[in-house]
Amino acid sequence: PVDSSIAALNEAFGRYERAGEAADEGISNTPQQETIEAHNGTVRTDMLHTITVAGVQLEVDPTVFDDFELLESLAEIQRGDILALPPVFRAVVGDQAQALLDAVRDERGRVTATAATELLVQIMSELAPKA
Repeated sequence: PVDSSIAALNEAFGRYERAGEAADEGISNTPQQETIEAHNGTVRTDMLHTITVAGVQLEVDPTVFDDFELLESLAEIQRGDILALPPVFRAVVGDQAQALLDAVRDERGRVTATAATELLVQIMSELAPKA
């Protein structure tokens, strides 16, 4: 059911936040790294993580969740507003969204909210596996 998927998403986000806080404590002044322009701002290329989700190889910026507006959308999901899921999903995976959605499309040609939520949970777990 969707409710348990939302709970899983909330749990994964909590693990991601804890891992981010732990990583922030160990960050020192680092030299400027190469950056690229993305649809939602500049991304440091050395920050991208390659992960495989549903058989699709993705390049994901683990700092994507350090975005106030994205956090607002995650809070809406936590409050039970499943309609906030698509913008969160697209913000996290960017231009790779269609390939990922196609990978979990069912025999009717649909991508269920449960499947999309499970993808987000897996992405967040991959980004913060030890949290």
